[in-house]
Amino acid sequence: MNQGAAARQAIAVTYAAPAANATINIPTLPGYSAGITDVTITINSGVYVYATSTANSGLSITGGKAVGDTVTVINNGYIAGKGGQGGQVSPGNAGGPALSISSPITLTNNSYIGGGGGGGGATYGYNNPTPAQTATGAGGGGGAGGGAGGPGTGGPQNPGTVAGGTGGYAGASGNPGNALGATPPSIVTLAGGGGAGGGGGGNGTPSPAQRSNYTTISGGGGGGIFPGTGGAGTTNPAGSNGGAGGSGNSVGGTGTTPVPSNTMYFRGAAGGGGGWGAAGGPSIQPNPIVAPGGSGGAAINLNGFTITYPATGTIWGTVA
Repeated sequence: MNQGAAARQAIAVTYAAPAANATINIPTLPGYSAGITDVTITINSGVYVYATSTANSGLSITGGKAVGDTVTVINNGYIAGKGGQGGQVSPGNAGGPALSISSPITLTNNSYIGGGGGGGGATYGYNNPTPAQTATGAGGGGGAGGGAGGPGTGGPQNPGTVAGGTGGYAGASGNPGNALGATPPSIVTLAGGGGAGGGGGGNGTPSPAQRSNYTTISGGGGGGIFPGTGGAGTTNPAGSNGGAGGSGNSVGGTGTTPVPSNTMYFRGAAGGGGGWGAAGGPSIQPNPIVAPGGSGGAAINLNGFTITYPATGTIWGTVA
């Protein structure tokens, strides 16, 4: 007596609430049977599946699948990578991936998938540069996807550091940067930390008439909202403006700095964080010293496999 083919197994995995660093290992799913299993992964409308580290993906599908199995992802919500941290007198950090696969899949994307934005490049300004007597540093903006703003670095007149603004996840905005040493405090406009990329903090050595107002400014944190609006850059008394954070999938803005009337006084401006899957903006100084922004994170790490797309939706970042 011949036996018929074994019945196919259907496994449904549904995300109905926000999930961080989600991992689905196909062969270990309850009810899995090699070669005859159909796995459907659904992210409900409005739900964020997101990464909290650039070393992770928002959603990782691991373990591979046997010949004959199928894996289908239906995204009605948001799959987000982690934003890169803004630099601290250094380049910005790279954003992380949103989705990673370990076998061919079918992807019906009805909404958004975005890699984390790159962090903005940091900067510093100084007076009397040999040696730098009054160096202060501005942190770059954090990238979309919760990237933290870069810390501000104080010089001899403002020793120590000031933390960058924290990022926001799962539909939350990032937070503004912080200031140290402003005299009076109202002399610094703190902005940034918008929905997508956080705005980088503008900073630098003030003009000679403003030398009592040395200020250390950190970058704003990147938000976790799709499509998102980048935060504005911060300003300092000398007119340096930090780059705005990138909106949507836009590159972070470059800081702007007035040409110094006295070459002994350099004024730097930090870069804004990148939007989803986009690079952070570079810092700029007139001497010139430039720290680049970090690269945007991948939307999808294919790892050598392929995707069939019944619907592509909006995908921000590389697919490779």
